[in-house]
Amino acid sequence: MCGICGEIRFDDAPADVQAVEKMTCGMKARGPDAGGIYAQGRIAAGHRRLKIIDLSEHSQQPMIDSELGLGIVSCHISNIG
Repeated sequence: MCGICGEIRFDDAPADVQAVEKMTCGMKARGPDAGGIYAQGRIAAGHRRLKIIDLSEHSQQPMIDSELGLGIVSCHISNIG
């Protein structure tokens, strides 16, 4: 199961990338296959990946569009029961 984490600052300080890195490392059991961090200003997002459906590297996250300066992390949430 994948995992996402992050930080959004509301005091105009930059996001603490080291804190997000620690959060991401703490989720390694949820996504042992890959991980990544994207930070821009007041926002930082982390992701851990468990390869199940798409085993290629094309699904690495965070997904970054360097031309537009955008990044995204996603997570599928299901309700069983």
